[in-house]
Amino acid sequence: MSHRLMTTVLVPLCALAAPGLAAAEEPAPVSLSGFVDTSLLIPAAGYPDGQKGVTLGLDQVELDVIAKPLEGVTVRADLNWFPAAAVDGFDDIVEQGFVKVAFAGGLFLQAGKVNAPIGVELPDPVDMYQFSNGLLFSYATPTHLTGFFAGYDSESVQAQLFVTNDWDTPSTPGDATGGARFAYLFGAGSGVGLSAIYGPFNADDARFVIDVDLTLALGDLTLWAEGNLNRVGSTQAVGFMAKANYAFGDHSATLRMSYLKSDDAVGDFGASDLELTGAWNFPIAAGVGGVCELRADLPDVGDTRLTAVFELTGHFE
Repeated sequence: MSHRLMTTVLVPLCALAAPGLAAAEEPAPVSLSGFVDTSLLIPAAGYPDGQKGVTLGLDQVELDVIAKPLEGVTVRADLNWFPAAAVDGFDDIVEQGFVKVAFAGGLFLQAGKVNAPIGVELPDPVDMYQFSNGLLFSYATPTHLTGFFAGYDSESVQAQLFVTNDWDTPSTPGDATGGARFAYLFGAGSGVGLSAIYGPFNADDARFVIDVDLTLALGDLTLWAEGNLNRVGSTQAVGFMAKANYAFGDHSATLRMSYLKSDDAVGDFGASDLELTGAWNFPIAAGVGGVCELRADLPDVGDTRLTAVFELTGHFE
């Protein structure tokens, strides 16, 4: 990464650190929250012989710790274990870990590892309306980014610039990546967003991603849409996602479709794929919820896979 390019990225970040701290709410004590996520997965059709068995899994165990030692200062650590996947690397355990400082006028500076500010789907089951994520979340966008983030946040406008390591990577010397997000919020729970990521800066064929998302909250009905373009050199991947959730009191139904078509040698993308998912979300007890999901993956090469899942998640706060 050239000194000129590094200066171009860092100067706006440093400039935002100049104002004094905003007059925020009184510092709160340390808060703890978390969840335990379990599932029963049935490979109903299209799976090879070695993957046809029913799977009973303890999928995730998460503990979130949030402290506000000073007005305008937030320190957060989300610790996440994946027993079913046998993932034990330190970077996988620390889902998020950051310090955020809010300044006067809505400006902020944040440093550490965060959920990537791109798209509409989220990684934690307590924030989802179904068991699985769509193709754009899984293959076309980063899940987490580690670096520095600076921007502006208000009730209707969110904007930020960031310089980070490469996608989902705790430390990559010389592989700095830059990006930005702008979102306009309207109504109660509605908004439109534009995200862009470019890097690593020193790569011969750096990856460029642009992602557009829309959320519409219409009473009991919530609609989401997302479009994504990935480009590496002369190859590219294009995808979209559409999702709808309708609430029936404490229950809700979700339908989702996502599609991703890619050229060869674009990152970790596989063949073109269409995914269709239906899910029913329902309460079981206070702090405990269940999801029944049926998902079909229809690649243009290979067998169609049909997967049924029952998920049970308990959370506390």
